[in-house]
Amino acid sequence: MSMLFPPKEIMRNIRIHNGSVYLVGEVTEEQKKIFQKFKKQVDEEKKKSRVETD
Repeated sequence: MSMLFPPKEIMRNIRIHNGSVYLVGEVTEEQKKIFQKFKKQVDEEKKKSRVETD
């Protein structure tokens, strides 16, 4: 599985726990949109890795 890093605009507001990605703290609407794109990438990567290992 490739490593995904959150964009620098939301790096301080990202928490990863048990394979799930969370946006925490006070964030702007722009940061929420960036997070949604990042979360979608993470979910797609997790789905790919499950298919490859099954």
